[in-house]
Amino acid sequence: TMDTVRLARGVFPGLPSYKLQELRITLNLGCNTGTAHRAGCDVEWTAVLLRKALTVLIEAENKRK
Repeated sequence: TMDTVRLARGVFPGLPSYKLQELRITLNLGCNTGTAHRAGCDVEWTAVLLRKALTVLIEAENKRK
C-alpha cells in the first residue's frame, strides 16, 4: 500500500491539505470529472502523485550532484 499523505507531506511540505481530493486540485493530478473514493480516479490520482513526487525527488538529487 502507499500512504499518499506521508508521501505528499515529505515531498510537498507546506500544502494547506493532504487529502487526496485536495492534492488533486493543488497539484493538478487529473481525472477532473471523478469524485473522491471512486476507484478509477483514486488510482489515477495516486499514480500521478507518485510520478510527480518521484520527479521532484530525482530533480533534487540531480541538483545535489
